[in-house]
Amino acid sequence: MNDAAVVCRQLQCGSAISAPQSATFGQGSGSIWLDDVKCSGSEGTLTQCSHRGLGTHDCNHREDADVVCSGELQMPTLSLTSTHAAVSHGENIQFRCTTPKPRCNVNAEFQLFRNGLSVSSQTRI
Repeated sequence: MNDAAVVCRQLQCGSAISAPQSATFGQGSGSIWLDDVKCSGSEGTLTQCSHRGLGTHDCNHREDADVVCSGELQMPTLSLTSTHAAVSHGENIQFRCTTPKPRCNVNAEFQLFRNGLSVSSQTRI
């Protein structure tokens, strides 16, 4: 869990909830850069933790580590107010959330659309 805490902090994804083992979420591919990682939990990045050296390993992707972080967004406060007038029968109201990277919903943008036109937006970090 110390390793997981460092990963979640480095990715700005909240706190560590769990650290499933043995590629629970699927095996990675490509180079293995870290093996035998041992963190105290206070490090700022994973590479600051004790490890065998970048690219030095005696493992395979069946041993890939997984981390579950709390990473929650604050609830947006977008609404159709009197400045947008009441919603009429047959109008199309759409709420959309987008993120620049699929990573913990960091910097998510929430948009409220009315009949295909954006009427309000909000960014949450």
